[in-house]
Amino acid sequence: MSEMYFARRSMTYGRNGAEQILDRGQILTLSGLINDEKLVRLGYVALVSKGVAIVECGKCGAKFATDEGLSSHGRERHRNLKLTPKEEDERTDKRHKLEDAIAPLDLTKTKASLGESTSNVVTTQKRTAKKRSNRAAV
Repeated sequence: MSEMYFARRSMTYGRNGAEQILDRGQILTLSGLINDEKLVRLGYVALVSKGVAIVECGKCGAKFATDEGLSSHGRERHRNLKLTPKEEDERTDKRHKLEDAIAPLDLTKTKASLGESTSNVVTTQKRTAKKRSNRAAV
């Protein structure tokens, strides 16, 4: 069986068109996508410890590593609230602040902070400059 991870922060995971919206504490299995290693290294996801009692949502079947994650999921996903766009933004900002406090990302493990070169990365600026030089040459 594949290793199980849990989302330390709310996030979207998966290929374009088949994304899965994950809540904090929700269980997932990494699919071997290009950025999976980064998700683990930077702390977006963490390995589920052996012996953890996995709890399941009674409405949608989503699995969680903690009761707190399940409770938060129920409040966010299965509550019939009519929110204005402003209230929705405020609620999202509040959730992000909470997640930053509870599960901060480990930005000391970015490639730049580890001293790895990013010179081979093609940025939008490099692409734009190349297109301009190609147009000028024609």
